This record gives sequence, structure tokens and C-alpha cells, in this order.
Amino acid sequence: FLKASSDTSAGTYAVEVTTVGERATASAGTDQTGNLAADEILTINDVSISLNAGMSQTQVVNRINEFSSQTGVTAEVDGTTTRLYTEAFGSGAEISVISNIAGAATSSGFGTSEITDSGVDIIGTIDGNSYTGVGNVLTANSGSAKGLSVQLAVDSTDATLTVTGAQGN
Repeated sequence: FLKASSDTSAGTYAVEVTTVGERATASAGTDQTGNLAADEILTINDVSISLNAGMSQTQVVNRINEFSSQTGVTAEVDGTTTRLYTEAFGSGAEISVISNIAGAATSSGFGTSEITDSGVDIIGTIDGNSYTGVGNVLTANSGSAKGLSVQLAVDSTDATLTVTGAQGN
């Protein structure tokens, strides 16, 4: 539960998520398995990030995260792949990433072709009525639940998704 308005009738409302809210994501096309062979410029959401030859994958991820407040993006290692995801959820969340170095085991792996993605807005039901939310917030705009907003939690197994299914009352 996030909030209710004066239009919201008192009561209990069942919430079910039918389409999870998603963050925009971009994964390196090639896993970085060795240290960077050369200096590299990674451009994320129009912010240029300098990576130095000799950096490990963990150091690359940490360097990218130093710019999160400017890019709106967090980097992580997902299995063996460097993955970027936006802080925000929903269709307004966008990511673009491109490198000046071809994707290779000794580069960041993102390569010289721009990778782009947009998030997905949550869709679900509140009290049996279907609504499309914004990001990870689902709001009823009609019926007895009108004005009721529910913010869905991040999925514990994947930081880029919200939880799904029935969310109780």
C-alpha cells in the first residue's frame, strides 16, 4: 500500500499483478573474462565513463556505479555478464550504452553498437478491475478503489523486476 485518496472507499481490496513492472536493462554481449586490454570509454545515457587498461570486471562495475547519480543506472555482475539497469521502473526508464572498443573478453563487452532498452509499466487488477500503472506503482482510477495506489516491491531474485501474482488484500 502506497496511498489512498479521499475518493477511495474504506475496505479491503485484492491486488493481482498481471504484467510486472520492469527496469530498462542492457547486458554486455561478451563476458569480460580478463582484465581490460586497453583504455575504454563507455557511454551510458550520454555520460562518458573512462575505464583504464588492467581493470577487472569488478573494477569496471564499481567504476560505472560511481556515475549512477548521473546516468540513473546501476551495474552488476549477473552470472558472468556485466548487466546495467535503470534505477527507475516503467516505460519512462531508458538506457543506452555504447563503447569505443569492440566487445571482447578483455573489454567491457558492450561493444561499438549501441544497446538500448526501455522499462515496462506494471499492469494489474485492484478489486477485480484492470489498470495500467506507471513504473512499479499501480493506481485504481475508477470504482470503489479509485485513488488507491500500490507500489510493488522489487523481486528478491531479480532487481530488474517487481513481484508478480496475487499480492493479498
